Amino acid sequence: MDDLTPLEEQLVQCVGDGGVLDLMDGQQAASEDEMSAWGADRSIRATVIRDILRGKLASDSDPRGIELRGARIDGYLDLRHIPAAVPLSLETCYLASGADFSYAELKSVDLSHCRIRGLVLRDTHVSGQLAASGATVSSAIGPALHADGLRVDGDLVLNDGFTATGVGATGTVRLLGAYVGGQLAMSGAMISNHTGPALHADGLHVDGELFLDDGFTAIGADEAGAVRLLSARVAGELAAPGATITNDTGPALYADGLQVGGELFLNDGFTASGAGATGAVRLPGARVGSQLDATGATISNDTGPALYADSLVVDSQLFLSDGFTAASGSRHAAIVLTGARVGGIFLDLTGVKHTSGRNGTLAVNGLVYAGLPEGPTVAEWLTALAHRTPSYSAQPYQQLAAATRAAGHDGDTRKVLMAQRRDQIDRRAVTAFPERTWAKATGILLGFGYQPWRALVYLLAVLAVAVTLAIVAGGHHGGLAHTTRTTSPNTACTTVEQIGVGIDLGLPLIKTNAREACTTTATRAGQIITAAGWALQALAWALATLFIAGFTGAVRKT
Repeated sequence: MDDLTPLEEQLVQCVGDGGVLDLMDGQQAASEDEMSAWGADRSIRATVIRDILRGKLASDSDPRGIELRGARIDGYLDLRHIPAAVPLSLETCYLASGADFSYAELKSVDLSHCRIRGLVLRDTHVSGQLAASGATVSSAIGPALHADGLRVDGDLVLNDGFTATGVGATGTVRLLGAYVGGQLAMSGAMISNHTGPALHADGLHVDGELFLDDGFTAIGADEAGAVRLLSARVAGELAAPGATITNDTGPALYADGLQVGGELFLNDGFTASGAGATGAVRLPGARVGSQLDATGATISNDTGPALYADSLVVDSQLFLSDGFTAASGSRHAAIVLTGARVGGIFLDLTGVKHTSGRNGTLAVNGLVYAGLPEGPTVAEWLTALAHRTPSYSAQPYQQLAAATRAAGHDGDTRKVLMAQRRDQIDRRAVTAFPERTWAKATGILLGFGYQPWRALVYLLAVLAVAVTLAIVAGGHHGGLAHTTRTTSPNTACTTVEQIGVGIDLGLPLIKTNAREACTTTATRAGQIITAAGWALQALAWALATLFIAGFTGAVRKT
């Protein structure tokens, strides 16, 4: 190229000498309005940059490559299929026509604080770092940053005010199937799309950490979700404390099958607002190698679940506490943890609510955890299982019983199992009327087999009734009198004899033989004692039989 402008010749010279062409005059940044006003004195043609990277210009380039600040890049920067041997740095540059680096082999790329009308990085390979900190990337016809299949061996840095605005169902920032060998930093980034996903990163693979923190904001739309991380893999931690993700027409965070090797932080003011029956924050089938911390998070969904995490696996603790709020609308559960497996669970039940303010429901059938749930007491957890779950299920009770038994709390274990049986009856999981009636009776009389001593208490009550009846009806109303075998027949029985008759009526097997000397008369009171005695004898025998059955375990407990 023989028609280089003086500024372009200066750039070529800097590339050869290893210098920086800085046109910012000491400025650290420039607005898009300022950049759009830059004239020819700050303009470099996109074809010049392409030819430098191809080796057609500055054939003996310094290893530092292109280092350019504060320039206007005229024309579409087309680096497709370029095998660049040197780094490319276009800091605080204005690319009004956009850029396409698809299928290029680049050393490193720095687009920090640039203003770019569309950036394409499809199947691009960057052997070093790719940085666009503070950059603004926009498109009015599709994705702002289209980087499906991108491979960055170092860090991918899109933070410190990185802003991307796009349109359409394919997403604003697309990283489908992308690979990052180091960190993916999007701290403080702002990504928006009012007709589709903000961040679309299904199948993303990050060998380091993924940072969506420090004020990260994503605004998306549609059922595809605002931030999509389906089947994404992060070897280190995924940190999103304080992030804000919003979608008025679908999930906020759509992360089915997400794999995180370290911690997953959705805490310290993390806010997700979504809509729809599929949930605001979706983590079904996700796997977290350490802890999942959502302390202080706020998740809401007026038309469906707040947190949907069916079959989630967390190798360490799951923290849903310390100000954690999950609010759901309609008839959906606020938190869905069906089939989930966690090392331990910390849950603030007061934060699980309906968007109207009343208590929200929990779907925890199949949830398996180690130790006891932290936060709610056993009694509070039992209340939640009985009144805040969609339907009766035995597994949550059995899981809690196993936890209390392992902790050596045998009394709590019995309470849990009794509560399970009550819930089973109250929600008509026992449908047959005879079985339900029998279950209610054994619940009252035996504590469903876990408290057989109850039958003895009722038996003592029967005995007390029998003795009282014998004294009142027998002594005060003439219902008992001496037999002809005594020395004073037809005379009133003594109080001791009356008590003996009462014991004979109220206890099976045990007899005092008091009735040989004291029997019922033909009076109305005597007839009452006789009739009541039959009923008391039958009831006493039934209670004694129930006690033996409960004590020996013959009564089914669950």
